[in-house]
Amino acid sequence: MNKILKKILKLFFKIIKFLTPHGIYKFFSRLNNKKNNSLNLSKYNDDLNKEKKLNFIENFNISPKDNDTCVVLGNGPSLKTTLESSKKLNFIKNYPIFCVNSFPNTDYFFLLKPEYLVYMDPFLWAKNLSEQFKPEILEIKKNITKANWKINLFMPKYAEEWNFFKDISNKNINLIYINTNISGEEDFDKRIIQFKKNEAMPQVQNVLVACLYLGLNIGFKKIYLFGADHSWHENLMIDNENILNIRDVHFYDKKQVNYTKAYSEADLSKTFSISSFFLALSKKFSSYMELEEYSKVLGTKIFNASEKSYIDAFEKIKI
Repeated sequence: MNKILKKILKLFFKIIKFLTPHGIYKFFSRLNNKKNNSLNLSKYNDDLNKEKKLNFIENFNISPKDNDTCVVLGNGPSLKTTLESSKKLNFIKNYPIFCVNSFPNTDYFFLLKPEYLVYMDPFLWAKNLSEQFKPEILEIKKNITKANWKINLFMPKYAEEWNFFKDISNKNINLIYINTNISGEEDFDKRIIQFKKNEAMPQVQNVLVACLYLGLNIGFKKIYLFGADHSWHENLMIDNENILNIRDVHFYDKKQVNYTKAYSEADLSKTFSISSFFLALSKKFSSYMELEEYSKVLGTKIFNASEKSYIDAFEKIKI
Protein backbone atom coordinates (compact mmCIF):
# COMPACT_ATOMS: atom_id res chain seq x y z
CA MET A 1 0.00 0.00 0.00
CA ASN A 2 2.83 2.40 0.92
CA LYS A 3 4.56 1.76 -2.42
CA ILE A 4 1.36 2.50 -4.31
CA LEU A 5 0.83 5.67 -2.28
CA LYS A 6 4.40 6.80 -2.98
CA LYS A 7 3.90 6.25 -6.72
CA ILE A 8 0.66 8.24 -6.65
CA LEU A 9 2.31 11.09 -4.75
CA LYS A 10 5.28 11.07 -7.13
CA LEU A 11 2.95 11.30 -10.12
CA PHE A 12 0.95 14.04 -8.42
CA PHE A 13 4.04 16.20 -7.83
CA LYS A 14 5.19 15.66 -11.42
CA ILE A 15 1.84 16.97 -12.65
CA ILE A 16 2.02 19.98 -10.32
CA LYS A 17 5.57 20.71 -11.48
CA PHE A 18 4.51 20.49 -15.12
CA LEU A 19 1.70 23.00 -14.58
CA THR A 20 4.12 25.70 -13.46
CA PRO A 21 5.29 28.17 -16.15
CA HIS A 22 8.79 26.67 -15.99
CA GLY A 23 7.39 23.17 -16.41
CA ILE A 24 5.33 24.16 -19.42
CA TYR A 25 8.36 25.91 -20.92
CA LYS A 26 10.49 22.77 -20.48
CA PHE A 27 7.79 20.64 -22.10
CA PHE A 28 7.68 22.83 -25.22
CA SER A 29 11.49 23.04 -25.34
CA ARG A 30 11.72 19.26 -25.40
CA LEU A 31 8.99 19.11 -28.02
CA ASN A 32 10.88 21.57 -30.21
CA ASN A 33 14.10 19.59 -30.03
CA LYS A 34 12.58 16.53 -31.68
CA LYS A 35 13.72 16.29 -35.27
CA ASN A 36 10.37 15.15 -36.61
CA ASN A 37 7.88 17.45 -34.95
CA SER A 38 4.47 16.00 -35.75
CA LEU A 39 3.01 19.51 -35.91
CA ASN A 40 5.39 20.37 -38.76
CA LEU A 41 5.22 24.12 -38.13
CA SER A 42 7.96 24.59 -40.76
CA LYS A 43 11.48 23.34 -41.41
CA TYR A 44 12.59 25.83 -38.80
CA ASN A 45 13.33 23.35 -36.03
CA ASP A 46 15.24 20.94 -38.28
CA ASP A 47 17.42 23.81 -39.49
CA LEU A 48 18.21 24.79 -35.91
CA ASN A 49 20.04 21.52 -35.38
CA LYS A 50 22.28 21.97 -38.44
CA GLU A 51 24.15 25.08 -37.25
CA LYS A 52 27.85 25.26 -36.46
CA LYS A 53 29.18 26.86 -33.29
CA LEU A 54 29.89 30.56 -33.64
CA ASN A 55 30.95 32.84 -30.80
CA PHE A 56 29.05 36.07 -31.30
CA ILE A 57 30.90 38.19 -28.74
CA GLU A 58 34.44 37.23 -29.81
CA ASN A 59 33.90 37.18 -33.58
CA PHE A 60 31.87 40.32 -34.20
CA ASN A 61 33.10 42.78 -31.57
CA ILE A 62 30.00 44.98 -31.81
CA SER A 63 29.26 47.22 -28.84
CA PRO A 64 27.22 50.38 -28.18
CA LYS A 65 29.22 53.38 -29.42
CA ASP A 66 27.79 56.49 -27.80
CA ASN A 67 24.64 55.13 -26.23
CA ASP A 68 23.56 52.53 -23.70
CA THR A 69 19.99 52.61 -25.06
CA CYS A 70 18.50 51.18 -28.25
CA VAL A 71 15.09 50.90 -29.90
CA VAL A 72 13.53 47.78 -31.45
CA LEU A 73 10.76 48.33 -34.01
CA GLY A 74 8.27 45.60 -34.80
CA ASN A 75 6.02 46.05 -37.83
CA GLY A 76 2.71 45.69 -35.97
CA PRO A 77 -0.22 48.01 -36.85
CA SER A 78 0.33 50.12 -33.72
CA LEU A 79 3.70 51.34 -35.01
CA LYS A 80 1.80 53.63 -37.39
CA THR A 81 0.39 55.58 -34.44
CA THR A 82 3.82 55.67 -32.80
CA LEU A 83 5.62 57.04 -35.86
CA GLU A 84 2.90 59.62 -36.53
CA SER A 85 3.59 61.14 -33.09
CA SER A 86 6.37 63.72 -33.42
CA LYS A 87 7.26 63.24 -29.74
CA LYS A 88 7.70 59.48 -30.12
CA LEU A 89 9.40 59.75 -33.49
CA ASN A 90 11.97 62.16 -32.04
CA PHE A 91 12.52 59.78 -29.12
CA ILE A 92 13.21 56.91 -31.52
CA LYS A 93 15.59 59.04 -33.61
CA ASN A 94 17.83 59.58 -30.58
CA TYR A 95 18.93 55.95 -30.35
CA PRO A 96 20.36 53.09 -32.42
CA ILE A 97 17.48 51.22 -34.07
CA PHE A 98 16.76 47.57 -34.82
CA CYS A 99 14.31 46.97 -37.69
CA VAL A 100 12.96 43.79 -39.24
CA ASN A 101 11.48 42.20 -42.34
CA SER A 102 9.84 44.65 -44.78
CA PHE A 103 10.72 47.84 -42.91
CA PRO A 104 13.23 48.83 -45.66
CA ASN A 105 10.28 49.06 -48.05
CA THR A 106 8.94 52.07 -46.13
CA ASP A 107 9.95 55.74 -46.22
CA TYR A 108 10.87 55.48 -42.53
CA PHE A 109 13.83 53.28 -43.43
CA PHE A 110 15.61 56.21 -45.09
CA LEU A 111 14.37 58.67 -42.47
CA LEU A 112 15.45 56.71 -39.38
CA LYS A 113 18.52 55.01 -40.88
CA PRO A 114 18.50 51.94 -38.61
CA GLU A 115 21.91 50.55 -37.64
CA TYR A 116 20.62 47.00 -37.30
CA LEU A 117 18.46 44.84 -39.57
CA VAL A 118 17.42 41.37 -38.43
CA TYR A 119 16.01 38.61 -40.66
CA MET A 120 14.92 35.23 -39.34
CA ASP A 121 12.20 34.24 -41.82
CA PRO A 122 13.03 30.93 -43.59
CA PHE A 123 11.43 32.33 -46.75
CA LEU A 124 14.58 34.46 -47.23
CA TRP A 125 16.79 31.44 -47.85
CA ALA A 126 14.23 29.04 -49.33
CA LYS A 127 15.29 27.96 -52.82
CA ASN A 128 11.77 26.70 -53.48
CA LEU A 129 10.13 30.00 -52.52
CA SER A 130 6.76 30.65 -54.14
CA GLU A 131 6.87 33.35 -56.82
CA GLN A 132 4.26 35.42 -55.01
CA PHE A 133 6.73 36.32 -52.23
CA LYS A 134 9.73 37.21 -54.40
CA PRO A 135 8.76 40.78 -55.42
CA GLU A 136 8.59 41.96 -51.80
CA ILE A 137 11.92 40.33 -50.92
CA LEU A 138 13.64 41.76 -54.01
CA GLU A 139 12.26 45.20 -53.10
CA ILE A 140 13.80 44.86 -49.63
CA LYS A 141 17.13 43.96 -51.21
CA LYS A 142 16.97 46.91 -53.59
CA ASN A 143 16.32 49.38 -50.78
CA ILE A 144 19.04 47.95 -48.55
CA THR A 145 21.44 48.30 -51.48
CA LYS A 146 20.63 52.04 -51.56
CA ALA A 147 21.54 52.60 -47.89
CA ASN A 148 24.29 55.22 -47.51
CA TRP A 149 24.91 54.48 -43.82
CA LYS A 150 26.45 51.54 -41.97
CA ILE A 151 24.10 48.62 -41.26
CA ASN A 152 24.72 45.36 -39.43
CA LEU A 153 22.43 42.81 -41.07
CA PHE A 154 21.87 39.66 -39.00
CA MET A 155 20.74 36.29 -40.34
CA PRO A 156 20.83 32.72 -38.96
CA LYS A 157 24.03 30.72 -39.41
CA TYR A 158 22.21 28.10 -41.47
CA ALA A 159 21.32 30.75 -44.09
CA GLU A 160 24.99 31.36 -44.84
CA GLU A 161 25.21 28.94 -47.77
CA TRP A 162 22.59 30.84 -49.75
CA ASN A 163 20.10 33.66 -49.14
CA PHE A 164 18.62 36.58 -51.06
CA PHE A 165 21.03 39.08 -49.45
CA LYS A 166 24.27 37.13 -49.81
CA ASP A 167 25.43 38.96 -52.95
CA ILE A 168 24.23 42.42 -51.90
CA SER A 169 26.45 45.07 -53.50
CA ASN A 170 26.80 47.70 -50.79
CA LYS A 171 29.96 48.13 -48.70
CA ASN A 172 27.88 49.73 -45.94
CA ILE A 173 26.19 46.40 -45.23
CA ASN A 174 27.91 44.11 -42.75
CA LEU A 175 26.24 40.71 -43.14
CA ILE A 176 26.53 38.74 -39.89
CA TYR A 177 25.47 35.14 -39.31
CA ILE A 178 24.51 34.09 -35.79
CA ASN A 179 23.51 30.90 -34.03
CA THR A 180 19.83 30.50 -33.27
CA ASN A 181 20.13 27.08 -31.64
CA ILE A 182 17.61 26.15 -28.98
CA SER A 183 19.44 25.24 -25.79
CA GLY A 184 19.03 21.67 -24.61
CA GLU A 185 20.01 22.66 -21.07
CA GLU A 186 17.31 22.46 -18.42
CA ASP A 187 19.44 24.40 -15.93
CA PHE A 188 18.86 28.14 -16.46
CA ASP A 189 22.39 29.08 -15.33
CA LYS A 190 23.86 26.80 -18.01
CA ARG A 191 21.56 28.29 -20.65
CA ILE A 192 22.75 31.77 -19.65
CA ILE A 193 26.34 30.75 -20.39
CA GLN A 194 25.24 29.52 -23.83
CA PHE A 195 23.29 32.73 -24.47
CA LYS A 196 26.28 34.90 -23.63
CA LYS A 197 28.49 32.97 -26.06
CA ASN A 198 25.80 32.83 -28.76
CA GLU A 199 25.90 29.06 -28.66
CA ALA A 200 22.12 29.23 -28.19
CA MET A 201 19.28 31.69 -27.67
CA PRO A 202 15.61 31.56 -26.71
CA GLN A 203 13.58 30.03 -29.54
CA VAL A 204 13.28 32.51 -32.39
CA GLN A 205 9.64 31.88 -33.21
CA ASN A 206 9.42 35.60 -33.98
CA VAL A 207 12.14 37.90 -35.30
CA LEU A 208 11.73 40.28 -32.36
CA VAL A 209 13.08 37.56 -30.08
CA ALA A 210 16.34 37.72 -32.04
CA CYS A 211 16.35 41.54 -31.98
CA LEU A 212 16.01 41.70 -28.21
CA TYR A 213 18.59 38.95 -27.73
CA LEU A 214 21.06 40.83 -29.94
CA GLY A 215 20.38 44.09 -28.11
CA LEU A 216 21.17 42.35 -24.83
CA ASN A 217 24.35 40.68 -26.12
CA ILE A 218 25.65 43.78 -27.86
CA GLY A 219 25.55 45.45 -24.46
CA PHE A 220 22.66 47.92 -24.43
CA LYS A 221 21.36 48.59 -20.91
CA LYS A 222 17.92 49.91 -21.90
CA ILE A 223 15.87 48.53 -24.77
CA TYR A 224 12.59 50.13 -25.88
CA LEU A 225 10.22 47.96 -27.91
CA PHE A 226 7.63 49.51 -30.26
CA GLY A 227 5.14 48.01 -32.72
CA ALA A 228 5.01 44.60 -31.02
CA ASP A 229 1.24 44.11 -31.22
CA HIS A 230 1.35 40.30 -31.48
CA SER A 231 -2.39 40.34 -32.11
CA TRP A 232 -2.56 37.76 -34.91
CA HIS A 233 -5.22 35.81 -33.03
CA GLU A 234 -7.60 38.71 -33.60
CA ASN A 235 -7.36 38.18 -37.36
CA LEU A 236 -7.90 34.45 -37.79
CA MET A 237 -10.65 32.62 -39.65
CA ILE A 238 -11.36 28.98 -40.43
CA ASP A 239 -12.93 28.70 -43.89
CA ASN A 240 -15.49 26.16 -45.09
CA GLU A 241 -12.72 23.70 -45.96
CA ASN A 242 -11.34 23.85 -42.38
CA ILE A 243 -8.26 25.75 -43.55
CA LEU A 244 -6.83 28.47 -41.32
CA ASN A 245 -6.83 31.94 -42.87
CA ILE A 246 -5.23 35.10 -41.49
CA ARG A 247 -5.22 38.83 -42.08
CA ASP A 248 -1.54 39.65 -41.65
CA VAL A 249 -1.71 43.37 -40.87
CA HIS A 250 1.29 45.73 -40.65
CA PHE A 251 1.80 49.42 -39.92
CA TYR A 252 2.81 50.15 -43.51
CA ASP A 253 -0.30 48.67 -45.20
CA LYS A 254 -1.80 51.18 -47.61
CA LYS A 255 -4.98 49.28 -48.39
CA GLN A 256 -7.34 46.82 -46.77
CA VAL A 257 -5.64 43.51 -45.99
CA ASN A 258 -7.73 40.49 -46.93
CA TYR A 259 -7.73 37.01 -45.44
CA THR A 260 -5.28 34.58 -47.03
CA LYS A 261 -4.33 31.02 -46.17
CA ALA A 262 -1.89 30.79 -43.25
CA TYR A 263 0.96 29.02 -45.04
CA SER A 264 3.70 27.38 -43.01
CA GLU A 265 5.94 26.44 -45.96
CA ALA A 266 7.81 28.68 -48.41
CA ASP A 267 6.47 26.75 -51.42
CA LEU A 268 2.86 27.09 -50.15
CA SER A 269 2.59 23.32 -49.79
CA LYS A 270 1.21 23.37 -46.23
CA THR A 271 -0.83 25.58 -43.95
CA PHE A 272 -0.95 25.90 -40.18
CA SER A 273 -3.68 24.09 -38.31
CA ILE A 274 -5.35 26.13 -35.58
CA SER A 275 -3.59 24.04 -32.93
CA SER A 276 -0.12 24.43 -34.48
CA PHE A 277 -0.70 28.16 -34.91
CA PHE A 278 -1.54 28.71 -31.25
CA LEU A 279 1.36 26.48 -30.22
CA ALA A 280 3.62 28.75 -32.27
CA LEU A 281 2.16 31.76 -30.43
CA SER A 282 2.87 30.07 -27.11
CA LYS A 283 6.51 29.60 -28.11
CA LYS A 284 6.82 33.30 -28.96
CA PHE A 285 5.52 34.45 -25.60
CA SER A 286 7.61 31.85 -23.73
CA SER A 287 10.75 33.17 -25.41
CA TYR A 288 9.95 36.70 -24.25
CA MET A 289 9.64 35.42 -20.69
CA GLU A 290 13.08 33.86 -20.97
CA LEU A 291 14.55 37.05 -22.43
CA GLU A 292 13.18 39.00 -19.48
CA GLU A 293 14.98 36.62 -17.10
CA TYR A 294 18.16 36.89 -19.17
CA SER A 295 17.96 40.70 -19.08
CA LYS A 296 17.84 40.62 -15.28
CA VAL A 297 21.03 38.56 -15.17
CA LEU A 298 22.74 41.15 -17.42
CA GLY A 299 21.40 44.11 -15.45
CA THR A 300 19.48 45.32 -18.50
CA LYS A 301 15.91 46.62 -18.74
CA ILE A 302 13.51 45.91 -21.61
CA PHE A 303 10.56 48.30 -21.85
CA ASN A 304 7.49 47.54 -23.97
CA ALA A 305 6.50 50.96 -25.32
CA SER A 306 4.10 49.57 -27.97
CA GLU A 307 0.77 51.38 -28.30
CA LYS A 308 -0.86 47.95 -28.21
CA SER A 309 0.76 44.66 -27.26
CA TYR A 310 -0.15 41.21 -25.97
CA ILE A 311 3.39 40.64 -24.70
CA ASP A 312 3.21 40.46 -20.91
CA ALA A 313 6.87 39.66 -20.18
CA PHE A 314 8.26 43.21 -20.13
CA GLU A 315 7.36 46.33 -18.19
CA LYS A 316 4.96 48.50 -20.19
CA ILE A 317 5.77 52.16 -20.52
CA LYS A 318 4.35 55.20 -22.34
CA ILE A 319 6.73 57.55 -24.12
